[in-house]
Amino acid sequence: MIAEGYARYYCEAEFSKRDYYSQLEEKARVNRAWLWNYSPPELRILAVNYDACG
Repeated sequence: MIAEGYARYYCEAEFSKRDYYSQLEEKARVNRAWLWNYSPPELRILAVNYDACG
């Protein structure tokens, strides 16, 4: 799941496959797999009302 970008690796504790999982996540990030393929939506300000109620 980590390699395909469906899960993250959390490095809070030491365990035997820590480096392996870290490498899988890095590869998924580089390949912009699923979770790492996010692009923020474009934001446009169309108008500003400087004297709005409230």
